[in-house]
Amino acid sequence: MSKKQTQAFLEVLNMPAKQAEQWVRVPLGESLPLHENKHTNEYLTDLQGKAGSDIYDQMRKSDTNVKMVLRVCKYPIVACSWRITNDGDAKLDDITAVANAYFIEQMKQSWQGLLFNILTMLEFGFSVFEIIWAPWEYQGKTYLAPKLQFRQQQSIEDIDAETGFMTQNKRDGSEAKIPFSQLVFFIMEQEGDDFRGNSILRSAYRNWYYKDKFLNQWSIAIERNVGGVPVATLPEKYAAQDSPVRKGLERALKDFITHTTQWISIPEGVKLDFVEGKINDQVLTNAINNMDLGIAKSVLVQFLELGTGGNGGAYALSRNLSDIFIQGLQSVVNQVQTVFDRYVLKPFVEANFGAQDNYPRLKAANLDMARKQANFDNLLKLINTGSIEIKRQDEQELRRALDFRPLTEEEMEVEKAPRTIIGGGQFGGSFGSALSRVGEQYLISRSAVPAFLAGSSVRTRKKQLDDAAAKTNDFMRGWILEAGEKLKEDIRRTLGQGNTPAKGLKNIPTPYLSKYTAALKKEIEAMALAGWTDGFAKWERHAAARKQARAALRPLTAQLAEKNGLPSALRAYVDNKSEGLAEDQLVNLRIKAVYTAQKGVNDGLSVEQILADLTDVINDYAVSNKIVQGADLTAAEAVNTGEQQFYKTQVADELHAFEFVAVIDDKTTEWCRQCNGHWYTPWGTAYNRVITPCHFGCRSMLEPIWKEPGQILPAPDNFIPSVAISGAF
Repeated sequence: MSKKQTQAFLEVLNMPAKQAEQWVRVPLGESLPLHENKHTNEYLTDLQGKAGSDIYDQMRKSDTNVKMVLRVCKYPIVACSWRITNDGDAKLDDITAVANAYFIEQMKQSWQGLLFNILTMLEFGFSVFEIIWAPWEYQGKTYLAPKLQFRQQQSIEDIDAETGFMTQNKRDGSEAKIPFSQLVFFIMEQEGDDFRGNSILRSAYRNWYYKDKFLNQWSIAIERNVGGVPVATLPEKYAAQDSPVRKGLERALKDFITHTTQWISIPEGVKLDFVEGKINDQVLTNAINNMDLGIAKSVLVQFLELGTGGNGGAYALSRNLSDIFIQGLQSVVNQVQTVFDRYVLKPFVEANFGAQDNYPRLKAANLDMARKQANFDNLLKLINTGSIEIKRQDEQELRRALDFRPLTEEEMEVEKAPRTIIGGGQFGGSFGSALSRVGEQYLISRSAVPAFLAGSSVRTRKKQLDDAAAKTNDFMRGWILEAGEKLKEDIRRTLGQGNTPAKGLKNIPTPYLSKYTAALKKEIEAMALAGWTDGFAKWERHAAARKQARAALRPLTAQLAEKNGLPSALRAYVDNKSEGLAEDQLVNLRIKAVYTAQKGVNDGLSVEQILADLTDVINDYAVSNKIVQGADLTAAEAVNTGEQQFYKTQVADELHAFEFVAVIDDKTTEWCRQCNGHWYTPWGTAYNRVITPCHFGCRSMLEPIWKEPGQILPAPDNFIPSVAISGAF
């Protein structure tokens, strides 16, 4: 450290110079020599630097067990649902859409291909990319976009942390020095300034080394055992060491054993026999199996060995080991996300949109969805039986566990203290995220959003919801067909290039995911706004009946347009619903399309026949129950959520209860029939179980029961039927 730094250091420590000098072990005013900080932590010379990369390359390509282990580690990560998200920050919607379009959908190298290159850090200990910036045209605008050029580990001669340069061997034999400022490193378990990291195959090297030798010994033993060892018996006249016949016969036998010749000329009187060798293949088999087991255990996949080798396997043990393995994969995912966000995504945003308070981030979901789903199902059972009650803090933890957008501070505060409604100021305060542009235009173009229900009957409500569902269904079907055409074009191009399905079809991305999400967000937003307006209309009639003074009251649409935003809780619902629904529908479409194309290739169909089958599959999916039911439930849920959010955030202190109102006829489910007429405490445990829509095709609704001054109203009975919820699925 410099003398100036030393002085500042002493002032902080408040200790004598001699004592500080002894503590830091360095003479004051001098710096620690850089050469004492080693650039490699590998003690085996064979595995240091480029030589180590060559050996790891040999291990992954020559050993089937190593290849299997690497696939087990990589495929779950690649199969995650990767996307760039902004955690519900509407200010970043446009930036996020552009980032998704480039990195996930339209980058020259597919996202899966890039991810596989990044994950070579598992076997080599590191992966490195050179960033080359180039113009990119998107929707009539030009952006500066980074191309991530993969630099293969076997070509990296040196990584010098002192000079900040990486040396790469070029194909023509020359060397290229690339500064760190142009590179992005993904490093496994980096120690100090060792940029080569630690390969997950490092601890398996000894097992692989001996296994390779055992296999060589086995092949030699088999060769000798199959061909036998030639033994010649010579007569007395040829027995002398210098006998020309003896020397000639020895040369002939050597040539025969080494496969130089395929025949032997036997002199008269010489007897030639082939003695079969003995091989103890069980010893070699056990040794090789032990080496394979060691390779697997070295990368935390022991659970793959359960139930093999006659040992049997315990489900509980397998579950625990697989949990540890999933946690290891999650740490790799976290590292990929962190490095990508910091060194790729953030520079991309700043180069095109300037510095931001918050930035979009890369997110991988569904790494262990089976376990999360099982835990979530158990939690739902406890909630539905009233055993536990979910608070805001519990919801926040659930969102983190399920990879959902976390609640904002405003949303965390909503349930703690219901807002007090003051005459003339009931819509004051700060709203959450901004409306989308279409939402803004929607509000500005109308002096008032028509109320869905304001004074209408339950049957009228059902008809209006059916109309909304029909329009939503047409909207979804159009996007499905549009995405299907893009998939057909991508599959046609892939098959036309002669790529095998394993290399081509699996890399086809999910089309229009970010665009469909944004469009769906605007549709759901409009329906939720209509529900909010309906709740406002009901409250307005209630307030008018009580002749409540409402000074300076203006239409809700004017209030929202002025505030330029939806309430944060409603915004969160719109974002989560649209993202989940869009991903579910389009990912399923891609899976069906790729499977159909793959099957067509395996069956030997022509490209045109495969495309014809794809057309049928896409058309069937667009009119399937999945889309129809999705549209129905989305419309009903959006309107109901908008209405309920109005009650919860604006007039909670004026509500006494909600009455469950059902249409009673031969189509009414037993659940809705039994709930009809019962009262429920707003946002209580029972309310959460009966909130509408209860099922697909549900026509029921929750009507507000307002508090009346001077009247004592019956307490809500919170009745829960004993039958299961069922509907017209």
